[in-house]
Amino acid sequence: MGKPDSSLGTFFRELRRRKVFQVAVVYTVVGWLIIQVVETIFPRLHLPDWSVTLVIVLVIIGFPIALIVAWALELTPEGVKRTEALEGKKAEKPSAAKPQPSIVVLPFINMSADPEQEYFCDGMAEEII
Repeated sequence: MGKPDSSLGTFFRELRRRKVFQVAVVYTVVGWLIIQVVETIFPRLHLPDWSVTLVIVLVIIGFPIALIVAWALELTPEGVKRTEALEGKKAEKPSAAKPQPSIVVLPFINMSADPEQEYFCDGMAEEII
């Protein structure tokens, strides 16, 4: 037995990364709830029977539109943006090495009344550096 088709696996990983599956599940649940509410309320409001059918058809038509929008757009803290391809993100990453951690040592100030302690403050700063 061979490995599964890598392009199909890549496609499903991309669907997962772009959150298309999550949108499909949420849309299905919300659409089902809307249809249930409409089927309950519209007859009580004496609306025509075709109005319930219209809502069901609109929910069904909206499903592929929601999936296409989920594929093309991404919701970020900065707002809605176009989803970048996976290869594009890898190419943008710099290959520079990690920067070395550093520490900044501020000079100690002699806050005592004894001027001879200035030597001690300078010595502490030099030892830390």
